[in-house]
Amino acid sequence: MLALVGAMTEEVADLRKQMVIEQTVAESHCRIYRGSHQGKDLVLVQSGMGREMAERAIRLTLERFSIATVVSFGYSGALTQVLRAGDVIVCRKLYGHNDAVPQAGTSLSACHSDAALALAAAEAFEGAQLKWMEADSITWPRLVRDPHAKTELGSIFSAQAVDMESYWIARIADERGIPFLSIRAISDTASDPLPPFDTLVRSDGRLRARRAALYFLPRPWQLTTLFRFYRQARCARESLKVAVDCFLGRL
Repeated sequence: MLALVGAMTEEVADLRKQMVIEQTVAESHCRIYRGSHQGKDLVLVQSGMGREMAERAIRLTLERFSIATVVSFGYSGALTQVLRAGDVIVCRKLYGHNDAVPQAGTSLSACHSDAALALAAAEAFEGAQLKWMEADSITWPRLVRDPHAKTELGSIFSAQAVDMESYWIARIADERGIPFLSIRAISDTASDPLPPFDTLVRSDGRLRARRAALYFLPRPWQLTTLFRFYRQARCARESLKVAVDCFLGRL
């Protein structure tokens, strides 16, 4: 059985709507949907954001279901000017970091996507209306909001994209000998500043309306940044949907 793990409601919503769902597991920290799509038996996991949520969700999934393959999918921030909003990346090498201060040589041992799964994704994407590339990623403990910080991360870790979950999911899959793949769509470019979403959204990615109002009302100029992000996130969501559909069709 295939497990697909996304952090936020927006990331998993399209696949959940397409699935024939046979079982739902609702825990305080995550939701798991067991069913099928395109003739494939699969488990869709909405883990929540960050290391703790991702690790708890994937461990629970592996305990309750017989999983043969794990795929982490969702949004990423770009660390290079080459990547634009809506671009899809297949992560070859995944770095992880515990400390919120970037320092050279302090990343954890790298994980790797399974070569056969990466090849299947590449072959699936070649015939699709997608701009995609193979890349390396860094999983960071908090949202990277500042363009300068994005450039610094990319330089230190030789990575092209950043997220908050993939490495931790990959490490658990690797420990259990389960093939792993990470597919990500770019939601913010290397030059895009971001609002403090880590304090303004819930663990599933939904906006905390009251906190957001208190933040943006005295800073109306920041609304431009917010609207740009959500416009780009819609583009990333569309690309992610196409990418996941193509990948599942190739398996």
